[in-house]
Amino acid sequence: REPAATLAWVDRVSSRFKFERVIPAHLNNNVKANPKEFRAAFDPLRSTPAKPVSQRALADDLALLQKASDLLTDLGVVGPSLVCDGEPARRKGRFASL
Repeated sequence: REPAATLAWVDRVSSRFKFERVIPAHLNNNVKANPKEFRAAFDPLRSTPAKPVSQRALADDLALLQKASDLLTDLGVVGPSLVCDGEPARRKGRFASL
């Protein structure tokens, strides 16, 4: 939701700590990754429609998360998203009718 703040955090973590593994709070755990690989995992946040990053997630893959984000924004739980707005998944794809 906040790419600049997230990337600042990524830079702090990857510059302060030398690590070989990342254990996320969800999904798979014990991911083999060093600081450079950890930083690269967040490259999609640096992507823009005018300057896409090759790792950028497919619009259809983001569709459900975008719809959830829209709902939470409409309810006033969170502010407007600073990423993914204007993506094709908002108009087409599996979850476009939600």
